[in-house]
Amino acid sequence: MMSMLLVVLVLVCLELLFLALQRILKQSDQELEEMQRTLSQARLAPGTQSYCRQCRYYGANRYIVCALHPEGWPSTETLRCVDWETAEGARNETR
Repeated sequence: MMSMLLVVLVLVCLELLFLALQRILKQSDQELEEMQRTLSQARLAPGTQSYCRQCRYYGANRYIVCALHPEGWPSTETLRCVDWETAEGARNETR
């Protein structure tokens, strides 16, 4: 009888340990995903807009957005940077 009680107690302790470990791993996964999101955003310089990557002046640098606007173009001024050009030289006509 005593050994049966001991076995049940050990199984309950193992179950609690398993649940605690599962919770820790889930929390670690969430923290890892958050770090990956932060890193992907940090690779772009502050001020980089979504259209910057297609522009001929884009620097592809996490410190300088482009040659004409090193700090980037604020999205609140116009829809698109007034100096935006494709690599082929087509100008931005949207203002």
